[in-house]
Amino acid sequence: MSTDVSPDSAPLSPWEEVQATTQTYWPGIARDLELPVEGVKFQRLGVNLFADHQRCVLLVSLPDQRRYVLRAEFSGVRAAREQRVLKRMRRDAEALKAAAGVMVPEILWQHESEAIVLMELCPGTTMHQELTYCDLGLGNRAKVVERVGAALYQLHQASGFEEQQFWPRVHLDQVRAKAEDLRSQSCEIRRQPKFLGLSAYLHRAGRRARGLSYQSALEHGDLHMYNVLISDEQISFIDFNNTHARMPYHDIARMWLQNCPDHLAPRGTEEGLGAVAAEDWDAFSRGYGVDLQNDPVFQFCFALRIWRQWQALPEPDEAFPTAEQAKEKGLLRAFNWLIAHEVDDPD
Repeated sequence: MSTDVSPDSAPLSPWEEVQATTQTYWPGIARDLELPVEGVKFQRLGVNLFADHQRCVLLVSLPDQRRYVLRAEFSGVRAAREQRVLKRMRRDAEALKAAAGVMVPEILWQHESEAIVLMELCPGTTMHQELTYCDLGLGNRAKVVERVGAALYQLHQASGFEEQQFWPRVHLDQVRAKAEDLRSQSCEIRRQPKFLGLSAYLHRAGRRARGLSYQSALEHGDLHMYNVLISDEQISFIDFNNTHARMPYHDIARMWLQNCPDHLAPRGTEEGLGAVAAEDWDAFSRGYGVDLQNDPVFQFCFALRIWRQWQALPEPDEAFPTAEQAKEKGLLRAFNWLIAHEVDDPD
């Protein structure tokens, strides 16, 4: 194994520098775990493009075919937070050891002061890819979605469910403040009248959900269909990003909306909540054990997720790539469904 660069070599790009730095930790890790130092192959795995200059995830392949995941975070403040997230992952991995069909990767080695870890490799393909196969006739979509719902329930249960009453004030204060900024023209947003309509909807949805009971549990924090791995035997959850927030409905809303419009109902099929396929909601709810479509607390969380993702769209005077245009159309479709199917406020 070598990461040396000769004087005549072209300068490394930022992500190449991060990878080279990450690989320098391997000899120490290998010695600590009695693994081979030489003959090891490293393959870079995908990370957020905005973070590839300070984050690296490598597939580590040993000569004897064993494989692991080496992850490093070099972003200072975030690295400190990453240590807390890893501690949470350890607890979940331990709690789920006895659970059938669900896992969180075990941390095999962790740097004592930096956010650098070696983890077991979770088998399977991403949920996003698995559903694509199903749509091509190579699997049972309802079965896959139900399995994920059941596995996510077990993940949330690992932190301990606690019955709570839902009070949306902190969220509605943020919604109100953003609407005031827009009306005062201190900022701009795409489709501003529609966005303000969504803000008004959230206040009505908040009144319907206020004071109702829900089961709180630790959120995954970055749950989307690329962070769910599926094999024949198990469902795995990776890349956590939360240590304290306890609203599991945020995970579910994010999972179905994060790659909008990818997971909305195909045209011509029956739509459920937020234009997600009714069959998908039925299957997921069977697995998770909650009638999400008719839960006012979840309805609020789903609308709040649309509100948050809308703000991530490019501003009106910025370039508007095709992918962002499709995302905007998907968010509008989800919001329009909510408006068209809104129930009357309680007396």
